[in-house]
Amino acid sequence: TKRAQDTQGWLINDYTGTDGYIGSVRYGGKINDATAFRVYAKYRTMNDYRLPDGTNAMDGLDQWRTGFRVDSNLCEGDVLTIEGDGWAELQPDGSLQGQISIHNGDEIDFIARPWMTSSTAC
Repeated sequence: TKRAQDTQGWLINDYTGTDGYIGSVRYGGKINDATAFRVYAKYRTMNDYRLPDGTNAMDGLDQWRTGFRVDSNLCEGDVLTIEGDGWAELQPDGSLQGQISIHNGDEIDFIARPWMTSSTAC
């Protein structure tokens, strides 16, 4: 990927079609003369396709993605890079499934269930 100092300022993208929508925003800045960063967020939704018999294929997609990168010039020739990202997808049962990770580190899988409206366990 590009260095954070090479992606300064705003970048906004948008795609809208008959099959769905994708939107993203990215911002890059400087913390000081030696350290640059960027953050981004992206949303994607794709409509369900139809099977040849006309029924719904139930294959639509709602996905969120976000991330960051920080590059710091520590001293002559030494650069510290920290980056990470996360994503989540809306599942057919209304839950979210996704992952959060710091690159070269641990990945954290998660599933978030919708709030229950009764006191009974699922």
